[in-house]
Amino acid sequence: MRLYLTKMMSLTAVFCLLCSAVFAQQKTLSGTVTDKNTNLPLTCVTVTIKGGKSVASDATGKFSIAFNPGDVVTFSYIGMSPVTQKLSATTDNLTIQMETAQTGLDQVVVTGYQTQRKVDLTGAVAVVNLSDIKDIPNSNPMQALQGHVPGLYVTSDGDPGAQNNTIAVRGFNTLGFTAPLYIIDGVPTIQPSVFQALDPNAIQTIQVLKDASSASIYGSRAMNGVIIVTTKQAAKGAVHMQFSSNVTSESYATRFKVLNTAGYGRAFWQAAINDGADPNASTGLYTFTQHTGTNGQPVLDAATPVKFLGGDSTEPSANTDWQKVMFKTGMITSNDLTISAGTEHSTLLINLNYLDNDGILRYNGYRRYGARINGSTSLFNDKLKIGNNLQFFQSAETPVASDLGGASTLYDALFVSPLIPVYTTTGGFAGPQGAGFSDRDNPLLTQYTNRWNKNNEYNLFGNLYAELTLFKNLSLRSNFGYAYDNTYDRQILQTYQSGFISRTVNSLNIAQGHELDLTWSNTANYHLVAGKHRLDILGGIEAVNRNYVTQNDYKQGFAIQTNNYFQLSSGTGISTNSGNSTGDRLLSYFGKINYQFSDKYLASVTLRDDKSSRFGSNNPYGLFPAASVGWRINNENFMKNVDWVSDLKLRSGFGITGNQEIGDLASLALYQTNYGTVGQTGSNQNTASYGNNGTAYDINGAGTGNLPSGYVLVQAANPNLKWESTREFNEGVDFAKST
Repeated sequence: MRLYLTKMMSLTAVFCLLCSAVFAQQKTLSGTVTDKNTNLPLTCVTVTIKGGKSVASDATGKFSIAFNPGDVVTFSYIGMSPVTQKLSATTDNLTIQMETAQTGLDQVVVTGYQTQRKVDLTGAVAVVNLSDIKDIPNSNPMQALQGHVPGLYVTSDGDPGAQNNTIAVRGFNTLGFTAPLYIIDGVPTIQPSVFQALDPNAIQTIQVLKDASSASIYGSRAMNGVIIVTTKQAAKGAVHMQFSSNVTSESYATRFKVLNTAGYGRAFWQAAINDGADPNASTGLYTFTQHTGTNGQPVLDAATPVKFLGGDSTEPSANTDWQKVMFKTGMITSNDLTISAGTEHSTLLINLNYLDNDGILRYNGYRRYGARINGSTSLFNDKLKIGNNLQFFQSAETPVASDLGGASTLYDALFVSPLIPVYTTTGGFAGPQGAGFSDRDNPLLTQYTNRWNKNNEYNLFGNLYAELTLFKNLSLRSNFGYAYDNTYDRQILQTYQSGFISRTVNSLNIAQGHELDLTWSNTANYHLVAGKHRLDILGGIEAVNRNYVTQNDYKQGFAIQTNNYFQLSSGTGISTNSGNSTGDRLLSYFGKINYQFSDKYLASVTLRDDKSSRFGSNNPYGLFPAASVGWRINNENFMKNVDWVSDLKLRSGFGITGNQEIGDLASLALYQTNYGTVGQTGSNQNTASYGNNGTAYDINGAGTGNLPSGYVLVQAANPNLKWESTREFNEGVDFAKST
């Protein structure tokens, strides 16, 4: 018994010593996590000890966690490549720098219904490096692309919302409609506002298909290039929350050199001298004094402007810098919150964003609220994956106004005479007064009187998808895309007097548009690797259904000029309304084969057949083929010792793309009623529509009252209307140097 107790006491002592040793080994790891590109701290980075607990970095990027020597710590963050490090007994303080995940950018790119390795591309495809643009103080991804994609040009109309911005890929390929096709999470759209409303923090990749050999997989809509966007998905792991806020100022960067009042007078004087006229008789805006120079030519001594414009004592002549008057320092405020979580089989990402841009032009601004929900789940041992990507935004913009003559205030800021003051001495807005001025308005007045105008947009855009892997090399995908866009534009024109320019009738115009686009695409992808051969085969079918409804309401005569009083029922003058409903259908079959041999020789063949409701009954189909080849020279034996070249590829391609943006009714015969006695469909004497084409007829001989009406042909049918297509050859060299 005594021996047994002695053994028990010995074992207990050994156990206590072992426990003491274990607890003595446990240490505390502290450190900071930063973004390698910006050196800014990263908040809410998940720090995990393998097999143990997790903590998150704080607002300064700092963290603290207990560990035992030999443990492995992992740092994970949305959009960043994970960092893993083994810990030793001497590990004390760590500084971790995380980089933007590059896997989807450098190795694999989306090229249309499928993905390919970047090195295997044989077409002209630009992959946007998001790390280059994410720190640009611009919440509009379209404007952020300017200067970062060769051959891509972004134009703006000056509105802060930039909803009328356009992208040109390698110039303009056709007259009329020139915008590219956007593919966002597999859903096509030609509306730039959907792309521009994306929160840049929610974008995973952007690819630009620039030539026909790469873009022809989209056939009839790819003439102007294709921009493919993939949004972020949540990573597996604990709940992550990320909030960012940015406040940026912007200003008018380029001031145009224009004449001031003195220079304007010298120009008047010189013009009269050049015409051999008397300068003082050529304009009533200046009094000129001059003398004769030694060469016998007149020399200007002074150009004195009139004291009051048009003799109006309330409007003295000025020296106005209209660019300084019209432009200001604008502020852009953007906030976004991203919450993500994932389990072994399911992920969910929620993004909320807000943007307020008060613009650099007076009485101009843009505000937008947006949300995104991306989720997915896998079933049957990850053989089946289903998910959705949903984006919503609501925006309101006070647009750039136009004067009575239709000129934009951006134009007027450059061309309105500097002689005109901004305000009269009585506090009102000044304007052109007397002879010698054009009919351009005071641009500040134009902006001010249009400050209640609003362009509103409500947009819902997304997709539901299912992916099934039948066996190792064959996958099927069904994607149902939906896009609903509702525009509500409210334009108020107020009465005003500005010099000799005036508007005597006020009005309210409300224009609404409702568009619903449904896209259903089904694809099959097969991958085969046999020795040195690699084969990718894509086949698919896609149906697009678009419906568009418009309504326009107009009313004149409002007794009170306040924003709230401008309602349709408050007007007492002329009232008109109109509306329309249209749409189109597109049915497509497509296929693509990519072949690679020995990682050196590449080939690709594409074919798409589109049937559109927009074309004549004799030509509804359009066939769009493409072919391209490539040679990866850097993988040849004679290049093995050239270790400073990581990629050298020659490529050549040919393809045909199309354009179907001709309107929904271009091929159809159109009729309309014309309840009147004068022509409404033409004014040219050489056309059949000239003259009286009224459709009302007093068939009963009543001589008064409402008359029965027929229809008049306003557009002849064209059953032979066919596709516009572009044939394009592309030759290129891809080169990358080892670092």
